[in-house]
Amino acid sequence: MFKPKQRKLQILQFQTQNKLFDNISKERWEITKNKDQEADFVIEDSPYSFIFLSLKYHTQNNIKYIGQKLEAFKKNEDYNKYKKRILLLLCDVNDDKDQMFYLHKMCEDYNLTLLCGFTFQEIANYILTFLSVSNNQQLAKQYLQNKKY
Repeated sequence: MFKPKQRKLQILQFQTQNKLFDNISKERWEITKNKDQEADFVIEDSPYSFIFLSLKYHTQNNIKYIGQKLEAFKKNEDYNKYKKRILLLLCDVNDDKDQMFYLHKMCEDYNLTLLCGFTFQEIANYILTFLSVSNNQQLAKQYLQNKKY
């Protein structure tokens, strides 16, 4: 019986302070060695890349941040490498329909999927689901390659 290597979440150094990672065990992620990575997190050897945004940060601190982040991501080789590009939006303000519409439009413009969550735990669950799916796909592929007929 073979035991495949479990894929990990590769995260940017500054994201280690993100409260999101209070909900994801340290064994599931590591700081990326890829100095050119623009996505906040990627799942190694998979099509998945993630940009994280808190709506509170976006509306209260730096409304231009996400546009600059997505533009840098689009110009990076990771944009074409990772076909499943996901904006994880933490909806941590009561009501901001205009900004939600703006972010939805940006996701369309940059070919990203928008996933919204209302807690850090919910966003972490999204990531862990993608990580699990990615690892199960790898397991099935390796099983079929090693199976003797």
